[in-house]
Order: sequence, then C-alpha cells, then structure tokens
Amino acid sequence: MRPAHPPHHDAARRRLLRGLVAAVAAIGLATPAMAEGPWQRLEAARSVLGDAEPATQGLVLDLPHVSEDGASVSLTVGFDGELAEDDYISRIDLFATANPSPEIATFHLTPLSGKPEISTRVRLNETQQVIAIATSHQGERFATAREVRITVSGCLMRNGGDLPEPLSNPRVSVPPRFSPGQPEAVRTLINHPMETGLREALTARSCRGISSNVSPSA
Repeated sequence: MRPAHPPHHDAARRRLLRGLVAAVAAIGLATPAMAEGPWQRLEAARSVLGDAEPATQGLVLDLPHVSEDGASVSLTVGFDGELAEDDYISRIDLFATANPSPEIATFHLTPLSGKPEISTRVRLNETQQVIAIATSHQGERFATAREVRITVSGCLMRNGGDLPEPLSNPRVSVPPRFSPGQPEAVRTLINHPMETGLREALTARSCRGISSNVSPSA
C-alpha cells in the first residue's frame, strides 16, 4: 500500500494549483487581444494592419458621443504613447465602419510635423464605430475605436437642394512666428463639394449598401 499523504500536503498542493491558475489567467488578461477590436472585422482596416497586432494604448481618438448632424462631426486623433528615440508616427488612417466607403482619411507625417495630433470634421452615415490606426516609421502599429451615435445621416444629399459650389476661397492660418523645436498649429478652412450620389428616398433615409466616396472636411 502507498502511504497516504498528510492533510497539510494536500492543502499545500491545492494552494499551488490555485496560484498557477491565477497566474495563467493574469497572463491571458495582460496579453493584448486583437480579435475584439472592430479593426479586425473591417477589411479596409485589416489591409493597413497586415499581419501586425496593434497596441491598443497610446493612440487617442476624440469624438462626440452623439452628433445631431452626421454631415459635420468633429474629430481629433493624436498619439501620446512611447516610441523609440529615433522613431515617429508616420501615418494615421481613419475608418468609419458603416459608411458606404469606410476609408475616411489618411494623414502622412514626418519628424517635422511635431506633435502627431490632427483635428478635422468628417461625414458619418449612421451610428457606428470610428477606427483610427497609427503606423510608426519603424513599423509599429496602434489602433483604437470610438462609437458615435448619429441622428441625421451625413451621406445623403437633400432632395431639391442646390448643386455643390465649386472649390473656392480656401483659407490657411499660420502663426506669426515659430519657436525652434516647438510645434505650432496651422489651421485650414476649405469649402468643397461633398456630392456622394446618394439621395433621400420618400420612405427611408438609409444609404446602406450604396457605394460612394466620403471625404473629410478640414
């Protein structure tokens, strides 16, 4: 017969097993999960990410929780994470998951761009997720997303409305002076046609499934 283990040995074994299970669970929670992000379910976003798993910390996307008019939704995207000393954010892509064309904008940056932060206005078709993906010069990728609730679709041209005016009177505001090594804000205002080819129906206002090009208004 094999001798029975003393009770205190069994208790120690149970404590050890519980500790191992807790450690494995903590490691699993600490590992960034890409499958849960909306960028994993959007083909246009996956084409930017490739096989890379983006970090979900460092990229900040600011939008209103609710927008009454989807034709002009304010958006700010910026990066406040850490990179290698000789690395920098070289590209930021924006996507709208429920727009007829999900690609909103792509911004290309250089070391001379200073702080990687961009503010603009975008068109959103309906309540949906807006995705931002940042790519560094050395290939690191960061992703984040925010949901915006839209009251009136920004992808529809109102029936009976005037035709879009041609591009006119662009404005650029530049600070009077710059300080060496310090970023400054350059503001632009451009009025341009936003014709999407979509029209309100008599009984519905949805433009789901109809392809168009949606561009940001700076």
